[in-house]
Amino acid sequence: MSWVTVRQFRWTTRTGADDYPRVGEVHPLSDRKRLPVNVAEVFHVNALAPAARVRFDTRLDELRLLANYLSASPGRPVRLRQDDFRSSSLHIRRFVSESFGLGMLTAAVQAAYEWNDGDPGDLSALPMTLAASSAKQGVRPDLLFQAPGLLLAGEARGRSGRPPRSTRLPRERLDRLLPWAHVHRHPMVMTWAYLDGDGVVVDFFAPAEGVEWLSGAIGAPDPKAGLRLPRAEQVALREVDPAPAQQELFPRPAPDRLSPLSLFEVGTSALRSVEDQLFDTAPAAPVPLAGRTARGRWAPVDPVGGSRGSVLLALLDRPLPSAEATALARRWRARHRHAEADDLAAGDLAAGDLAAGDLAAGDLAVAVHGRTVVALAPARDGQPWDMLTG
Repeated sequence: MSWVTVRQFRWTTRTGADDYPRVGEVHPLSDRKRLPVNVAEVFHVNALAPAARVRFDTRLDELRLLANYLSASPGRPVRLRQDDFRSSSLHIRRFVSESFGLGMLTAAVQAAYEWNDGDPGDLSALPMTLAASSAKQGVRPDLLFQAPGLLLAGEARGRSGRPPRSTRLPRERLDRLLPWAHVHRHPMVMTWAYLDGDGVVVDFFAPAEGVEWLSGAIGAPDPKAGLRLPRAEQVALREVDPAPAQQELFPRPAPDRLSPLSLFEVGTSALRSVEDQLFDTAPAAPVPLAGRTARGRWAPVDPVGGSRGSVLLALLDRPLPSAEATALARRWRARHRHAEADDLAAGDLAAGDLAAGDLAAGDLAVAVHGRTVVALAPARDGQPWDMLTG
């Protein structure tokens, strides 16, 4: 995997004049740490972003655009292709920065869980499309995460350039988010990702109290680092009886506007609708994936030169169980890492041949969740379905 640099911060709260919580102090928790990143997970969370109407070709083009500005090599930092990025229009730069920031939030939360119990497969991230479903106090965060005993809200920001010394802007954003988290009884974290030609720095903000599994520094794969899941009773979850689904583009149950569990169910309904629309508008795949009928295709990362590999978006006709999806993605990644190692050992591929920003021919980044498969093959052009068969 590639990696990014993480700096971890804690915030304390105070009661504001309106009786809602506000940020008291923000203080650093740890020195810089390396956080391994599967870049396919960055693409996955963006592939499922909801819109009024979702089409496969449009979503694949967005993933290709994001991949075209990133450089990722195994064992090396994720970097921005800075010259190309700086020469692009402002709205393209904003899209790339914010899309990458969304993926970094997911990567940071997944890392904390993976080093807790070794299995991130039970972690779900859902885009927040809940403007009509949640209470109006405060700004809504970007994502909801679910794990056994926990529903977690997350805010993601992405910026180009190096991180500033001041935490003024993150603090101001937290002040706007905390009323929502308080009303909905959601523990919450926030990341700010800064993209630069030398690498990526992710500032990870978590509350000083209430999220015990982040009491240590993320980025350290030591199971004794203090990462623990909070007890289920620490998060107020109320079961609700879902009302009949409304007949609209995103059929969704009528939620209890204050219930974390109900809001997550509404988000899940929106996510399923995105998957359905992507599947319905995608071309048939020439091979099955994981024994299931699949639809989708590979697209060149560089649509002009076609020399920086391919990105895949594919949808299965039926979802994979979480544990099976996790195992499948790991098997695919491991198989191609082994192929690269064999080439190096045999002398067929010298370490010096791996130029900065390039991956070995055998490398594959892949994420599998539910019905969705997203992959990046940085040294394979065309339609390399053989990397995901067998």
